[in-house]
Amino acid sequence: MKEVPENGQEAPPSRRRKNWKKAPKKDGEDNEAYEPRSPAMVRWNDRYNPSNKDGRASFTPRSQQPEGGASTTTNAGSFPHSTFCGVLMGMALVGGFLLQMGLTIGPNGCDNDNVFEQLGGLAFFFSVLGGVPINCLMVLISLTDKNMDAGKAFAWTVAHLGVLFLTMLVFQDAVLQDMFC
Repeated sequence: MKEVPENGQEAPPSRRRKNWKKAPKKDGEDNEAYEPRSPAMVRWNDRYNPSNKDGRASFTPRSQQPEGGASTTTNAGSFPHSTFCGVLMGMALVGGFLLQMGLTIGPNGCDNDNVFEQLGGLAFFFSVLGGVPINCLMVLISLTDKNMDAGKAFAWTVAHLGVLFLTMLVFQDAVLQDMFC
């Protein structure tokens, strides 16, 4: 049913359906504040809206960021815990492999250690005796330090312990050979 105006003329047809919300006005007509309806709209607005009216950080694509590399999320002076754990995991694996190689090609006894067993034992046991306490200390420090991510520190510590357990499981004869001599 169409409403007929009083002067007898027919009303122009509406361009919008009734259940649509009123679209925002164009520039200069009626500037209302942007009010997003969902978190996705907020993220989209933060990322692609060049104006920074709400005081939020603006998005800068990687192609337009400076090549210096030091962004606000990385700490240049922080301890590189992931690199440290990676080195410790590599030392555990290489040490276990060298211990196994020394056990395989060397004599069966407690006194006759060859170069492979000495280097492998040094690498593996440094990873165990030096790395585990330092990793635990780093996790405790990351709990109080606002610049370090405690979740990542804990994950790297668990990964190091997992590699140590796996190395002990795979190379158990070589690792435990000289322990009780």
